[in-house]
Amino acid sequence: MAGRWELAAQSRGLTAGSGPLYSSPMTSSRPPVGDQQNRGREVQAMFASIAPRYDLLNRVLSLGVDRAWRRKTTRLVPPAPADAGPILDLCTGTGDLALAYDGAAGGAVPVVGADFCHEMLVRAAEKARREGASDR
Repeated sequence: MAGRWELAAQSRGLTAGSGPLYSSPMTSSRPPVGDQQNRGREVQAMFASIAPRYDLLNRVLSLGVDRAWRRKTTRLVPPAPADAGPILDLCTGTGDLALAYDGAAGGAVPVVGADFCHEMLVRAAEKARREGASDR
């Protein structure tokens, strides 16, 4: 359905262990074989624990520049017409960039936000509802 804002993720079953965690086999901080999945769960748990404060932390730690980054991103890579397909925001977190694209497209292009952390997606869905984007 054109214009519908969708949120897609499966927090269960998706772990960092399902793909490569490191770009080089020579990385000295690489955990022993078999520990990658545990490391993925640790990263997922860390994001889950900060999800309620993530937006505030992002704003403060970036000194508010995060808003300018999103505006610049949607200007440099504007949404294509709706018939070109949906916009996919991988690692959407709390959905700020996905919602920025929804706004830039005037709600006329489907936007899909995906993340491996369920708690972050819960925040994204709440924001989408508040901004009236969840019913598109």
